[in-house]
Amino acid sequence: MDKLDSSELFRLYPRIAVKIRGLWGTRECRTLLMSLLNDSRDGNRAGFPVSVGQTIIALLNAHDEKFPQFDTKNDSLVPFTAVRPRPVAVKQKQGKQGWGFIGTFAKFIVIVCIAAVAYKYYKGA
Repeated sequence: MDKLDSSELFRLYPRIAVKIRGLWGTRECRTLLMSLLNDSRDGNRAGFPVSVGQTIIALLNAHDEKFPQFDTKNDSLVPFTAVRPRPVAVKQKQGKQGWGFIGTFAKFIVIVCIAAVAYKYYKGA
């Protein structure tokens, strides 16, 4: 854990980082790291920025290397593969996305409806 750059994890998620540091070297630490990589909220979990997700995976690998007794055969696969539950989506850093096509269309429909209501209101007044 000492050689990994986990500064962004500590900066963005200090409670998680403190918990990992406190549990480092235990079976519970490995369980925590695995739970952070898996979606346990039926798709309602936002996920982590890519760099933080990579740090968590690196921490898991470092923990497994230093404390192999906690790594089980069913769980030793690279995260996001095989027998794992559905992985948490990792946020991608992207530029300003705007509404996209569907959002733009929905925005257009809302504007047309508002204009139609306003037209009928002012024409009737």
